[in-house]
Amino acid sequence: VRIQCCNGIMCASGGGGRYLERIFEKHLTDAGVIESVELISPGCMGSCAEGPCVRINGQKFFHVSPDDVPALIAGEVIPLLKE
Repeated sequence: VRIQCCNGIMCASGGGGRYLERIFEKHLTDAGVIESVELISPGCMGSCAEGPCVRINGQKFFHVSPDDVPALIAGEVIPLLKE
């Protein structure tokens, strides 16, 4: 599973980017699945007005906050790992 946290200027300044990547890393580690996930922060993903933006295996999620991360892991990442 690949998780990308947009690191464009708008997303990063809005609490995304590497900060959001670290939040994902913590929760993925706590869930015991960090080894099964590729976690990266690419440049701008082109959704500046909807940032912070996260892409999980190609599906974009918009206005992602740190509080959204546990639900995204439980609802999107874990099911993909079970496929």
